[in-house]
Amino acid sequence: MIKVKSNFSFFKGKWDVLANLGETAEKNVYQDPHTTIMKLELKQFILSKAFRGELGTNDPTEESAIELLKEVLQEQVK
Repeated sequence: MIKVKSNFSFFKGKWDVLANLGETAEKNVYQDPHTTIMKLELKQFILSKAFRGELGTNDPTEESAIELLKEVLQEQVK
């Protein structure tokens, strides 16, 4: 059996949680697409929080992942 490398394997080592979420999403894409969407959404949320931490912005708990990512991207443009 051929083992296919995950598209998220580059996260391994420093960001194991993100690697695992991405790999789980890939494995479930056809059998359970809802799980895939939930895992990818959680991955994006974690990434956006990490970006905010790197930028030194505050971390409100009520913002959605999309709002966090938009804010991070706006900070990058400035």
